[in-house]
Amino acid sequence: MPFRNPKNKTISFRLSEQEYAIADQVRHKCNIESMSVLARFALLAYSHHPPEMADAELEGVKQRLDVVAHQVADLLKRFDQRLTS
Repeated sequence: MPFRNPKNKTISFRLSEQEYAIADQVRHKCNIESMSVLARFALLAYSHHPPEMADAELEGVKQRLDVVAHQVADLLKRFDQRLTS
């Protein structure tokens, strides 16, 4: 029998029926043994990539895409000018 790392802290939180159903679907889909393990995984994932970081990263991607879109628009404009010259 494998030795499990004993946990010595407990937390509790409530979910609506809909939230629990979603969590249970994720748990089954990912083949996670318990809701406790799912909650632990979610917490650890959140601590490594909190939403603020994701928002900042997404904003950076949006800004780079805007620059590329402007560059493409400028290239198309130049291309059209060459065709009409």
